[in-house]
Amino acid sequence: MPFVYETSTQRAPWLKLQVGNGLTLVDTRSGAYMSDGSGKIAAKYNGGSFFAGLGRPWMGLHTIDTVRRDAARQHVWFETKRLPSGNEVEVVLTHGQTKLVYTIDMKTDVIEKIALFAENGCKGELMLSYLQDIDHVGGEFAQPEAIGSGGTRQDSSGMLWLVKLVDGRW
Repeated sequence: MPFVYETSTQRAPWLKLQVGNGLTLVDTRSGAYMSDGSGKIAAKYNGGSFFAGLGRPWMGLHTIDTVRRDAARQHVWFETKRLPSGNEVEVVLTHGQTKLVYTIDMKTDVIEKIALFAENGCKGELMLSYLQDIDHVGGEFAQPEAIGSGGTRQDSSGMLWLVKLVDGRW
């Protein structure tokens, strides 16, 4: 992902997230889509849909503000607390029985992880790494292809796509 606006005009942000059950979420400038384990496109969305609830540094806002604004836009309750390390904060979002716990490094201004909780406990974590933290970057970080055929057009659910992921509604 680009970290400044000028770079975003040359190299567009993109996201490809593969979930353990075969679900794949892809988000590019030209559009976003969800595919099942066989690679068939199940739904299409506007580009940027899966960046909701994630940091978007090229927009010029601090990550903590982006997450909290996305939550407020969806009427999701949140609270913020500084962790003992002093460099990190947690932003806890609560939507029904689902909690999303963001750990944000304030010094580097990035999300380190998102812990996903349902009413029966922790469902998992999204650990985020950034290319400058990864040695020997290879072809696995190639931008995904444009959206193919299939799938129905859906309205974006904003950052609630993470809640749907936790609740298993996809």
